[in-house]
Amino acid sequence: MARFFSFNAIDSCQTTGIHFDALCLTYGNDEDVSSLQFFGDLESSIKKCKVLPDCLVVMASAALATKLHDYWCADHTQQKTIVNRGTKSEFLFIKSYYFYAWCVTKLELIASHVLATQSYDISIEKLIQQGLRYLLEVNEVIQIAPAGHLFKHPSGTRSKVFIQAREMARSEPELFFVANAICLRMGRVLQDAEMVFIDTMGIYHYVREALKAAGNKARIESFHSYGEEMKKLSPPIDSYICVISASTSGGMAGELVNNLGFDPNKVVTLIDVTEKNRCGSVLMPLDTLGEVYVGLLEKGMGTETEIELVGEHFSSKAKPPRTVALGVPHQPKLLGEFLNHFALLGVGKLNSNFGNGPANPKLLCLDASPLTNNLEFTQWLDDEVAWCITLAVDHVIHASDPTSKVIAELAAKRIQEFRQTTIPPAVISHDDLCKESLGNAKGILVVTAVAGDGGGLREISRDLREYICTETPRHFLAAVGLPQTAESWARLKQFLERNPTKRKYGFSNWLMLPVGYDGKDSAWEQLNKLDHVLFAGFTHKPAIMLAEQLVSIAPGRLSRVFFSDNGSTAVETALKMSFQYWQNRGEKEKKKLMVYEF
Repeated sequence: MARFFSFNAIDSCQTTGIHFDALCLTYGNDEDVSSLQFFGDLESSIKKCKVLPDCLVVMASAALATKLHDYWCADHTQQKTIVNRGTKSEFLFIKSYYFYAWCVTKLELIASHVLATQSYDISIEKLIQQGLRYLLEVNEVIQIAPAGHLFKHPSGTRSKVFIQAREMARSEPELFFVANAICLRMGRVLQDAEMVFIDTMGIYHYVREALKAAGNKARIESFHSYGEEMKKLSPPIDSYICVISASTSGGMAGELVNNLGFDPNKVVTLIDVTEKNRCGSVLMPLDTLGEVYVGLLEKGMGTETEIELVGEHFSSKAKPPRTVALGVPHQPKLLGEFLNHFALLGVGKLNSNFGNGPANPKLLCLDASPLTNNLEFTQWLDDEVAWCITLAVDHVIHASDPTSKVIAELAAKRIQEFRQTTIPPAVISHDDLCKESLGNAKGILVVTAVAGDGGGLREISRDLREYICTETPRHFLAAVGLPQTAESWARLKQFLERNPTKRKYGFSNWLMLPVGYDGKDSAWEQLNKLDHVLFAGFTHKPAIMLAEQLVSIAPGRLSRVFFSDNGSTAVETALKMSFQYWQNRGEKEKKKLMVYEF
């Protein structure tokens, strides 16, 4: 059985504004954790981190948090092992350790151990929200309808999103975390409640654990969420709280407050697409989680196929699907330009690597070596150095691959030429990066030939935070980007640019091609723009526009266009047209076809 779970969070110090990464370990209600298990949990969690955090946060019940802190103080050998895990190139990365205890209405800091001069004033509420977000994602709580479809909820509401709140926790530590997050939001009300209303038994275990944390044994009553039964509800005379599992419209909370007389201060929805214009409190509003959830409130066009939901399950009563072939493939704006530079030899096999790259294979692997001889790229690099990259740069750091090194050397040479000095900036591999190698750096340029979602750039950025002061200008240059989505690329850019100063760090990119689909249009909306049909009395605007362009460049009197979807059909159509042409000319004896075989 799981003893704990861990997640990574990003926040800013409330005192200094300095950004930091936190590794959070949250334990369940089981207080039987040994010292060996605790230090093993710390070590395994740190090992899993792709980038070493700035601090480590332990969350547990009051009794267990005290016990874990005692372990930390008593076993200096194990403590030293963990501190060494948080050290890189003899430089301390994990600088502080915090122990928090759940105390009904707050998560109380019981002890902190700061190993360096830098400590962090943590907004623990923000960390809890990121922990809830982690559970929503890892446990697949949110289902988004595919393009051209909508979920039809039992209430009759149609939405792009289906929320399974009961799946938010799949282990005892996760359940303990969710329950205490509810208690943190509604603790006072939970302590005083004599009755708890829930809209589904799927969240009974969350509410029961939250009541236990609040020291209450209130009665839990499930009510029928929809129909006439719900309208019979009325607020009891005794103290109460109403917990709604999930919502996409806020309709249930609105009905309880506006029509049935429930107190909005005693109504909480665990998950909703937004907390704007909602009655009561929302524990986890989805529109705060990123662009992927923004726009989920938008209504469909009325032509979407409905996926009917019965209770919390999909139904076989869904509207029969339409038989249609779509002709709109995933085609990012820069796909053509990308193929001009790298197809066909530039793209490797799926799940492979080029050259001496990292051991882990990539889904899509790109050979960026032609970049250094690409005139368009080198011209772009010249322009970036001239217009965007600060001339304060005296150190160029590159990713650990040959092409990134060559690009870094080119950039260093350009910077030297623009500065008109005899000393070029120092070029350093990420493998050799340390405080001594940077010396008294006045400006940093970070170069990578190819970046996916930016794990390597994030790691370099994280290292630089330790080796140089935040006021030192720096610029990140990713020649080619191959992120999963445009949203993940935007998140990478935001991560690299932000810093405690009033200015942003620089970021440059030549080509960016999202591998995954970012479209939010319904399939039927795309179908209205371009459909794949038999052109027999049918047409559409894109086809007309393409035909006009072809006719404008065609020789002679060619003024008709026939579209075919494959080569064999095109040949067959051309033959039929040639026969019909002579029939129309009255020369019906022309019926033979001459064929050359090679």
